[in-house]
Amino acid sequence: MFHGLFGFPIGDKCLLVKVPSLILGQLSVRIDYVRGVFDTDGSVYLRNTGSPSKNIALDISSSSRVHIFQLYGMIRTLGFNCWLESTHVRMGGWTTVNEFFRRIKPHNLIHIKRLTEFNALRAGVA
Repeated sequence: MFHGLFGFPIGDKCLLVKVPSLILGQLSVRIDYVRGVFDTDGSVYLRNTGSPSKNIALDISSSSRVHIFQLYGMIRTLGFNCWLESTHVRMGGWTTVNEFFRRIKPHNLIHIKRLTEFNALRAGVA
């Protein structure tokens, strides 16, 4: 199904993955696609540098440079300030990360729990 409908390659595909043209062409499903990729290949964390109240970050990785570049473009078109680092899309800052969670609505309970804990830590620091 994934090969026939979406054009996903068969076999070893980690370097060949790209956003299906069906999804690239429909703004209405971009949030769903970004959510799915973040739920599986994303993370939210506190950076080791700077003040604890200013160091939250979000990361999405992919071994495929084409996929990560397409994902970066999709996230930018959704209005998020992010940047590319090799095979990662990254964004930082409390406002940006909380807005990402508010609009994208991740379903990964680990990500949700971590953000909740980080926001509670920040509230205790402020």
